[in-house]
Amino acid sequence: MAINTTPPPAIATLVPDSEGHGTVLRIVYAHHLDGESLAFQLFH
Repeated sequence: MAINTTPPPAIATLVPDSEGHGTVLRIVYAHHLDGESLAFQLFH
C-alpha cells in the first residue's frame, strides 16, 4: 500500500500584517471544515 504524500487542498492568501511585519501568508487547509480552520501565519 502506497503512502499518500499529496498535500491537502489549501487556500493561500497574502494579507497585510496589522502589526507592521510586512506581508502575511495565510494558508487555510480545506479539509478542516469543523469550525476550527487550521491557519498558519508566516512572517517575512
